[in-house]
Amino acid sequence: MNKFIHICAFVISITCTVIGQNHLCGITHEDESSLMPDDTPLLRPRNALEYIPIKFHIVTDNNGGGAVDFNNLLNQFDQLNIDFKPFGFQFYLADGGDLPILKSTNLFEAPRDFPGEIQTQRYANAVNVFISKNTYDSSNGGVIAGYYTRMADHIVAQTGYIGYKDVLTHEMGHFFNLRHTFYGWEDDPYDELKHGNPVKSLTAPSYGVEVELVNKANCQKSADLICDTPPDYNFGFNATGCSFGKQVRDPNGDTVITMKNNFMSYFNNCIDFTFTKGQQTAMQNDYLGPRRNYLRNGYVPILDTIKEEVKLLAPINAQRVETYNNVSLTWTEVPYATRYFVEVTDGKDVFRAISLTNSYTFSDLKANKVYIWKVRPYNEGFTNTKLVFSTFRTGISTTATTELTGSNNFVQIFPNPIFGGQEIGVKVKTGKSGDYKLMILNTLGQVVRSYNKTLSVGENQFQIEGNNFEKGIYVLRLQNNAIDISQKFIVAE
Repeated sequence: MNKFIHICAFVISITCTVIGQNHLCGITHEDESSLMPDDTPLLRPRNALEYIPIKFHIVTDNNGGGAVDFNNLLNQFDQLNIDFKPFGFQFYLADGGDLPILKSTNLFEAPRDFPGEIQTQRYANAVNVFISKNTYDSSNGGVIAGYYTRMADHIVAQTGYIGYKDVLTHEMGHFFNLRHTFYGWEDDPYDELKHGNPVKSLTAPSYGVEVELVNKANCQKSADLICDTPPDYNFGFNATGCSFGKQVRDPNGDTVITMKNNFMSYFNNCIDFTFTKGQQTAMQNDYLGPRRNYLRNGYVPILDTIKEEVKLLAPINAQRVETYNNVSLTWTEVPYATRYFVEVTDGKDVFRAISLTNSYTFSDLKANKVYIWKVRPYNEGFTNTKLVFSTFRTGISTTATTELTGSNNFVQIFPNPIFGGQEIGVKVKTGKSGDYKLMILNTLGQVVRSYNKTLSVGENQFQIEGNNFEKGIYVLRLQNNAIDISQKFIVAE
């Protein structure tokens, strides 16, 4: 696991400045000092798994621009569960997995500057995570990658860092009452010339806390207040990746052996980042305390593993559809999926949606454009799934027909939807006569009917028996060596 670390260089106690390519944690001294982790044995028994709702607020500008990549967000959610599930935290997506857009240029540009607005959007019964393009603090001039505010009890993360493995894990540690392992050294990281070796002072340079000792004599009143995290004088701030070969001695002269792969440290590019047992207990105690009553609702989410990939049915790959302002996409249903992330892009414009069914219609595409379309299934507790993609080209028409190989080829179905055993009317226009294979596929991509048809140049019209079709979505596909066209239709009750 690579860890892209949070580096805070505080100016007037809270301003973060950019250090190389590291990403920046913006928790304020006021917020962090109020975190009082308790690593004593659990306050009361807990369940094997605690189901914790999380609500992502996808912030864009007023026009809907700048949204986080939903694919990265689903990856980030999966990583949270990888990091927290080993000690009993299972996150699930609130509201069944919906990921709505919050259009607000204020919150898009500077969420910390508009606390009132961000609080009005807060979801009452979940961990609230606002994902914004610019987590900018105008009062102090700092651009940061993420922060937790205890006073308002929400996390803000920068769009560009969603998808990195530990971005939210670090901030979620703060949410559940953890400090940085090096608390007291935030704005003055260890420097041998300045602080000595052994360290000369018994008081850390920031915030007036004691320098943590190797022998643990003061572990309950120094640094992060967790006794099984060894001393860390913000060594990661000036370290190269996960490398730290300097032997630093504490005020007693004992050599400090720090924990570089701790999620709450500032080292990066270490392998297998983790929380200590004491940190895990402190987070469990916080979750079970009265402050987190709103998270404990007794709900058991859908956690079923999704093993199958979707199959994209229509449009087929490289198909030209006649319409551009009303393009319907259809794919196979996947067992245990309750939501489908759908994206259409021409490389410049991006259109995203969350669908409850195995189809979605986009009404604002441009004419005569090649688009890539992508679909990824998930449910409220499982997002470790694959994104499947294909391409199509929009046409120049606004009719409901579907076209593939030129303006002289289309297939149309009527009526649509079809009710109760009605015959299915099919109209096909081709530019070449010949023998064709006509197939009807269900949402699993299975052929449920197959016919051989001889078609002439121009418009052909015929009917198919509608009996024995179950209610659902189907795709009619017409093929020969020169043409491959398809059209979706619906069988209703």
